[in-house]
This record gives sequence, C-alpha cells and structure tokens, in this order.
Amino acid sequence: MSEQVDAEVSLSFRELAVIRGIVDGKTYRQIAEEIDVGFETVRTNVASVRNKLGIRSKAAIAAWAVRNNKVHDNRRYGRMG
Repeated sequence: MSEQVDAEVSLSFRELAVIRGIVDGKTYRQIAEEIDVGFETVRTNVASVRNKLGIRSKAAIAAWAVRNNKVHDNRRYGRMG
C-alpha cells in the first residue's frame, strides 16, 4: 500500500489529539484519559483517521503525522482535551 497521502487532509482537533497520543506510543485507554473522552471515542477517531488517510496501521499513522508535521509539543500548545 502506498504511504503517499495528502498532507492537507482535513482532521478534527480531537483526531489530531488522538494522533499525538499514537505518536507518543500511548494506548487507547491512556489517550482517552488524557483528552477526557471514552475508550470507544478514541477507537472511533482512530478508525476515522485510518479512513481519511487510507492507512491501516497505527505505526503508519504515526509515521505520516511526523512526516507531515502534524505533531507538536503539547507543552507549547497547551493540554489537549
């Protein structure tokens, strides 16, 4: 599968917060606690990101986010949630 995905895909604030958690190696439960949503909400957001990007794995999502500068230091931008 090609990893060539448009960097300008429209992602919600919450989807970006979930992606940041994935990049940080957090579990869905840890991400849910950090951004103050339910576990199933995180799963739904990951599924949405996979569909929008056409990417199947969390590792590929993380790689895409890093390559396309979609991850920021939360200390600079405030806590998500």
